[in-house]
Amino acid sequence: DALPISESRNAAGEDFGDERFDGVLRGPAGSATALRDHVVSSVRVFRGGQPAGDDETCLVAVVKPVQDTTQMQ
Repeated sequence: DALPISESRNAAGEDFGDERFDGVLRGPAGSATALRDHVVSSVRVFRGGQPAGDDETCLVAVVKPVQDTTQMQ
């Protein structure tokens, strides 16, 4: 029953929101671990010391392009 991390709230009751989340995702990340750490850190800064209101979920997946083998000889 965890909340998406974009629904994390600060002391003013504002959601982190999809727009902020998208902005964080557009930042540089060299790996899935670095991206996860950047997202979690950004949300913690946004909350300003407020504890999470519920479990929070952040899933990072690495998607690699599929090599086209139809053109290989």
